[in-house]
Amino acid sequence: MRAAVPFGRYVLLEKLAEGGMAELFLADVTGEAGFARRCVVKRVLPDLAELPDFVTMFLDEARIAARINHPGVVQIFDLGRQPEGYYLAMEYLAGEDAHRVLERYAELGRPMPLALALKIVSDAAEALHHAHELRGANGAPGGIVHRDVSPSNLLLTYHGAVKVLDFGIAVARERLGQTHGGWAKGKALYMSPEQVACRGVDRRADVWALGVVLHELVSGKNPFASGAVAVPLRVLRPEVPAELERAVSKCLERDVDERFATAAELRAVLDEVATTHRLGMTGGQLGTELRALFGEAHASAVIARGQVGGPAQVRSGGTEPLVPAAAAPTTALARRGRWLGVWAAVVMVVVVLGGAALLWRPREVEVPVVEAPVAVVEEAPVVT
Repeated sequence: MRAAVPFGRYVLLEKLAEGGMAELFLADVTGEAGFARRCVVKRVLPDLAELPDFVTMFLDEARIAARINHPGVVQIFDLGRQPEGYYLAMEYLAGEDAHRVLERYAELGRPMPLALALKIVSDAAEALHHAHELRGANGAPGGIVHRDVSPSNLLLTYHGAVKVLDFGIAVARERLGQTHGGWAKGKALYMSPEQVACRGVDRRADVWALGVVLHELVSGKNPFASGAVAVPLRVLRPEVPAELERAVSKCLERDVDERFATAAELRAVLDEVATTHRLGMTGGQLGTELRALFGEAHASAVIARGQVGGPAQVRSGGTEPLVPAAAAPTTALARRGRWLGVWAAVVMVVVVLGGAALLWRPREVEVPVVEAPVAVVEEAPVVT
């Protein structure tokens, strides 16, 4: 009989991904009286578990994520340590990331519906604004900035939700880069000018990234893939409302004072566009669109995988290392290996419409880091 791998109070069922920092597992957490819950465990790689600087940044990620309690942000519900090293446990999300969704529309030869693009960015803006507004225990601004907003970090669930992933990882990248050679990695095509220049950033860096994402979802192309000047949306897609084109242009102002001051301001404009042009979309409609896009059989399999007793590839031998399953249904959390690869030295070529590579991620490039104050939220207790 096949057996899963015990890991503290968790049972690791299947390796989902492995990158340069950590590995992800589909897992069950067990408790008293038969309690069980399907989740995802993110475990630090053994060769990094003893590096103090790395452990510090990993814990920073957990503390930042633990402070954010919003339905539009993936929930981290446990931080702990086993002999193998530190780990995070997070909710399992049955869905597809926005990058994969955009790829699927390209495969079908049609653009993403404007209503869906507006829904994704509006909901993401709401979640980001909530994080930007968080304050520390002393009432001072928390200074949380995501710094890594991109289609691959926005997940759409088959239940109709939009979730922002990976809060804190960008700050972690910068810290790790400063410790190892003075370099930081980021998705350059989504980074604001001030972030690329390694100047101090605030919430308006995330507003810039939302503008890039919105342009890409609507047009099918990253606005900076071919150069430093973004092509106006209506040149690429004439049916785009003029108000939407102006909103994207305002997000992409190089002068930070000319952008929307907050993600909430951007959201208000996008919601007005949706109302005026009858482009509104409910969560239920989002889920229906996703099921139609990927097929009911695939959607059902992904949802079932998140249920205790659902399909998973387990391995015999008790504590033998689990290996990634080749053919199991894949979710966005199962594809986190790309953002985990912050140690990779190869610059990946960005291809938005190029094929159906399910595990593809936007390229990461290296930019020099200089000393700059980084605001990190105060340490909050995490229940283990």
